[in-house]
Amino acid sequence: ACTQQALARLRLANGPDAPPTLADGIAHAEGATVLSEIKQSARPMALCRAVVSRIRHHPEILPMSFEPDLVAHMTGALPDRACGLVLHLSKLIGPAEHRDRMRAARAMGARFIACHFTDLDVSAAFAHSHGLGLACWTVRDVATLSRVIAKGAAPIFEGLAPETVKAALAVR
Repeated sequence: ACTQQALARLRLANGPDAPPTLADGIAHAEGATVLSEIKQSARPMALCRAVVSRIRHHPEILPMSFEPDLVAHMTGALPDRACGLVLHLSKLIGPAEHRDRMRAARAMGARFIACHFTDLDVSAAFAHSHGLGLACWTVRDVATLSRVIAKGAAPIFEGLAPETVKAALAVR
């Protein structure tokens, strides 16, 4: 298990910063939407309940998870909040399982799905035709950013400098 102290000692790749905590996300949101992924843990439902409790009065924080039971709990506990199901790579789970998970997202009350950029085409077609929002991970370059935006998805960045993103968006 990773304690808060151990997390504080970790450093993100290519920088001196520790991974942000949920409190950091809340403090720095400044009106922007923040996607907060609830990862699998030794006690996933306890973690989910704790996160729901912390973000209840912060509508800018949108929770999401790979775990359908956690997403179902979040949608029930936060009925006025967009909660999302993060989709596994279709090349790892197969296209049929990928489609089944997208269908299940609506049934569990998710308002958006988050897919890997390699699954963008099929995920975008499904999301748009079923009234779901779409986020796309992991956007690491301007070409992928442009493709994600063109498909009507919100990009989830990793390793792109803010000035690079701003310059790419200014060209659009």
